[in-house]
Order: sequence, then C-alpha cells, then structure tokens
Amino acid sequence: MGANTMTDNESSGRDRKRYLNIALAAAAAIVAGLAIGWAISSSGNAPSATTVPTGSPTTAPVGPTTTTLATTPSTDIPGQVSIVAAEDTYVDEETPDEVNGLNDTIEVEDDFPEVTRGLLRFQVTGIPEGETVRSAVLRLFVVDDGEDIVGVNLVDGQWSQADTNASNAPAIGRQVASIPAPGPEGRYIEVDLGSVVTGPGQHDFYLVPSGGDSIAFASAEDGFNPPVLVVRWAEGAPPAATTTTAPTAETPTLPLLDGDTAILVGAGDIADCEGAAPATASLLDQTVAEYPQAVVFTAGDNAYGEGTPQEFAECYDPTWGRHKDRTRPSPGNHDYQTEDASGYFDYFGSAAGSPQQGYYSYQLGAWHVLALNSNCSDVGGCDESSPQGQWLRSELAASDALCTLAYWHHPLFSSGEHGPDDGVDGLFRLLYEDGAELVLAGHEHSYERFAPQDPQGAGDPERGIRQIVVGTGGRSLRDFGPAAPNSEVRNGESFGVLLLALHENGYQWEFLPTEAGGFTDQGTGSCH
Repeated sequence: MGANTMTDNESSGRDRKRYLNIALAAAAAIVAGLAIGWAISSSGNAPSATTVPTGSPTTAPVGPTTTTLATTPSTDIPGQVSIVAAEDTYVDEETPDEVNGLNDTIEVEDDFPEVTRGLLRFQVTGIPEGETVRSAVLRLFVVDDGEDIVGVNLVDGQWSQADTNASNAPAIGRQVASIPAPGPEGRYIEVDLGSVVTGPGQHDFYLVPSGGDSIAFASAEDGFNPPVLVVRWAEGAPPAATTTTAPTAETPTLPLLDGDTAILVGAGDIADCEGAAPATASLLDQTVAEYPQAVVFTAGDNAYGEGTPQEFAECYDPTWGRHKDRTRPSPGNHDYQTEDASGYFDYFGSAAGSPQQGYYSYQLGAWHVLALNSNCSDVGGCDESSPQGQWLRSELAASDALCTLAYWHHPLFSSGEHGPDDGVDGLFRLLYEDGAELVLAGHEHSYERFAPQDPQGAGDPERGIRQIVVGTGGRSLRDFGPAAPNSEVRNGESFGVLLLALHENGYQWEFLPTEAGGFTDQGTGSCH
C-alpha cells in the first residue's frame, strides 16, 4: 500500500476498483439533479444553449504487495517537495489479527467494538543540505466523511504495513495535531505538522479517532489521491500540484468531487479511417458511461487527410461522431486543407462558432473555457491586435470566473517534430495576463505536459499557465527531439485522451491510454 516517493513522469501499478464505484455514484448524483450550465458565445451572436448535463524517466518497480513511486523536489515549485506515504495501513480492534496494509482506504473510527486507527509513514528526502524546513503539511483525501475530530499522534514503536494489526500495533505517542471533523468527502484536507517534521528522515504518525463516526481517507494504494506530505524549505514557496502517474484503467477514474465539478475529455489529431480513432472513441464511450454529462473537446485536425465532408462522414462520424452533440471542437491545419475549412464547419455547425472565425467561448461549471483558432492566417491573425486577439481580450475582461482554460491546435511550446509555434504567443500572452490556468493543444502527434510558465517559456509556479499537448486522438504517433525547457512529461507511444475534472477552484487531469498497461499521466492543480 505504500509508495516511498512521487514523480511526474513514469507509471506504476494501482488498484482502481474504488474509483469506479465513486465514479458510478457521482454519475448517478448528476443524473439525479446536478446541472452544468452551458452558455456558448461567439462574437456575441452565436446561439446559446442550456443543457443539463476537474529529465529522464525513472522506472518505478511494482510488486504484488507494495507500490513504489519516485519522489523528487517539484521541478515547477522551487523549494518544495511532495512526498507520498511510504507505508500506510489501519488496525481494527474488532478483527485484531487482520492486516489491512493493502486496503485502498485508511479507516478511523471509535465505536466499540469497532475501533480503528490509521498509521502513516513518510520518508522525507530531497531537501538540499543546509536548508531549513519552513513548513510541513499533511494532505489527506476524504473518502468517507464524519463529524468527529481526528487526532494526529506520534508512533511509539515499530510497525510495517505488511504485518501490523491490532494485536501487535505499536503504542500511541503524544498528539501533535488534530484534524477538525473531516468533510465533505471527495476533497483534500490539510493539517500542519511543521512542529515535528523539521528535516529529512522517517516520520510516522497515528490517526486516532475521537468518536463513533466512521471516517476514511484514501491510502497510497488507492493511487489517485494518496496521503501526501508537502515539505517546503524556501520562504514563500506556494503549494504545488500533486502529480502521480499510473497505468491505464479500462474506465475513467477521476471522481466528481462536488456539484460544481465538470468533466472535459478529448484530444487532437483524430480520425483518418485507418488509425486508432475507433480505440480513442471507445475511451470517450467509457468516459460518458461514467460521467453522463461529460463534454468532449477536440484540439484540431479532426478528419484526415484534408478535412473533406467525405472524411468527416466516413472517418470522424463513425468514431468520435458518436459524441457530436456534446463536442466543442477547434480546427487544425488539416481541417483547413478543404477551402475555408468548410467540411469542418458544415459538420459541426454552430457548435464550431462562426465559419469566418472558428473561435468561441463557453461556461463549463465554474470554468470559463475558450476554444480558439490557431490557423492564424485564415482568421486575420492571432496577435493581440488581431480580430481574434481583441475578441479574446474582451471575453476575458467580461468573465468573472476564477478559473480559465483554453484550447487550440498549434502549441506555443513543444519538444516534438514541429516544434514551438510562435504565431500563437499573442493568445497565450493575453491568457497569461488574465491569470488563466490551462492551455491544451494538438498538432504534435504525442503527449507532452509542461510545468506552469510564462509566455516567454520561463517557469512561473505562481501565475504560469500549464500547457498540455495531446495530439494522441488516433491519426499517428511521433517521436520527440530534445526536451524543451519546463517539459515535465513526454510520451510518443500511446494513443489516448485527456480527462479533466474541473472544480470550482482547481483541476485534476489524467491521460487515458487505449491499451491496458499503456502510458498515463495524472495530477492536480489549483486556480490562480
């Protein structure tokens, strides 16, 4: 159940059965009445609709009883390291000989004879010699909430998740912190442990119940929202996005955390009648089955090779076209190989915006989402003074959303075959100045995630935009050149889609591959 460290760029085994149950429950809750409002605008005159609908790779060894992730200081948050629990378990006095080290939850309860206590172990590394720890924050993901305070105590004795149970558990040491009644479920809570985590080494903690409410936290075996200790040594270092990687699930696994959460899923570089579009479309099918009101985005080059009406009818429509009614597309250069991208605009209709523009915006949950057109010469440019740039500036100024996401085809930053496209730097700059969180792109037939950065490509953990290139929709896959600055994760071997859970003040991402055991990437971030 443990993992000794956390990395940004390699996969390791995980049991996903609990998140399938959470996803089903969340989907049922939405169907029962949670609503996401759509308001699509394009130059002020598009129709609106309301529909009821978050370096080099290091291989992590995987065994039958433990999971290992590598942890290094965050590359995009200087002065900070996020560490996944090396071991965790819980002991249950009602079943004193039972070992719970492989459970994907940590149970805490004091309702005799059901008395359970959690155990956590963190191996703190990665702090440069001579640096002083300024803060240490324990983050626990609430799976089952309660109304009782949970104490955080030291551990007086030895234990191991492999064999510790209630009959041989170590004694409870002094209390060092307390967690107010955890809740609501489906989100992280935080507790300050800076008084006892003052440097590198092993740090063990008990989670001790104070009442009869059953409370459960996600364990490291869960794989998606494990216990994390965030240690900072640089003064003023902001909280980092928690990032893990894991192998594929046959169904999407990001939970809906609250009623304001929306699901967005998609990719670019999609259908050519001979590629992997049927397989990536199956991922959309699975996503929609788990999240009935999911929205599909496309990051351009929807139908190959020239975006003709016939290619849309014969290649795109039988695959991704199954979700046409929920799709919010953007065009690519191959779509424009048919004059004025008429095959694209005729196929998607008003959902694609005005044929003279191909850019539009909509509200998705708490997020302001902008589908932009990076085929700059076809729409009068992409610089700040262009019609699209002026429209974007106006859209951003009019929005009061805390969180903003944009997607288009050509990436500003890339380690791929095409390389960076400076033609879209004006769009990126306007988004950066407004405090946007995410930019999604395609064009490169690969997956690449960047650390938050400014329009010049300088790392900026506080205000920077995280760009994710996901040109893995089915056409073909390509290799990389030298890694671009701030590139955190790269993969050119797996088709798949990007799944986003958009929360009211943050987001989660997960790359879903088409093949079991294929590459994936996941993590979380906060809105500015």
